[in-house]
Amino acid sequence: KSGQGGEPQTVQIVRQGETTLYWFLLIHYISILQEKVMGDWGYKVYENDEAADWFASFWESKDFDLLAQEVEQFDPSEENYDTIRAVAHVLIAFGSPYACPFSFIDRLYPTMQATLVILQNMLTPPNDTWSFLDMWGEDPGIVRELEQQIRDLQELLPK
Repeated sequence: KSGQGGEPQTVQIVRQGETTLYWFLLIHYISILQEKVMGDWGYKVYENDEAADWFASFWESKDFDLLAQEVEQFDPSEENYDTIRAVAHVLIAFGSPYACPFSFIDRLYPTMQATLVILQNMLTPPNDTWSFLDMWGEDPGIVRELEQQIRDLQELLPK
């Protein structure tokens, strides 16, 4: 049982200024963790803190008007791209006549179209204000996820 004495003790004496493998690894892992501070742990739309918070708010309110509100208020300089991806996720899930009534889908189409334009701008930025791909270092994994969301929304929109 640990903490009751009798365990072997490991002592390492390090002179001030001496580099050790331990410190090198510690600094390396701290820098990696600091890169992940933005709260992204994967490419999927729900694999980040921003989207997780948004999904919680959405399901607490159960208000589909929140989708339109997020899209209308979107500002690329505020970098809330993961919220838009979360909105797109809900629109894709419920934007089919098989998932909800036609009368409701008619209300969703303008929001779906506006969301599609935002996602396309995230993939192909029209100016320097759009920094989504820069934030991800042009990572091919995030590009694939974004392209899939764009295709999924396009399939749901009337031709």
